[in-house]
Amino acid sequence: MTTHPRYPALTLAVLATAQFFIAVDYNIVYVGLPSIGKQLGLLPHHLQWVVSAYALALGGLLLLGGRLGDAFGRRRAFIAALPLYGGALLAGGFAGTPLVLIASRAVQGLGGALLFLCRRAP
Repeated sequence: MTTHPRYPALTLAVLATAQFFIAVDYNIVYVGLPSIGKQLGLLPHHLQWVVSAYALALGGLLLLGGRLGDAFGRRRAFIAALPLYGGALLAGGFAGTPLVLIASRAVQGLGGALLFLCRRAP
């Protein structure tokens, strides 16, 4: 039996916003990369990892995100992914070392994988 959301317009708005953030977050780092590198004193290979950590985690954990959505329910996975993604985003913004920045980008990728595959969630 298929359940229908109570507020389909709100559901669409929430999911579209989540997808927008996933798409923008991957590309927006390129704009700030020179400033990030200067502020943290990053070497060129560290700068590449800032971008790649997110892409690798997002792409590599898509299957895990789908499995977690199937196992625990898409709505629960979506709701769990929001603070994970937001917290990693905040940690990356306040990162003072390259390791913290790269790790936070990888955790953002995990949150993004959960958000990406829970499209029918709320």
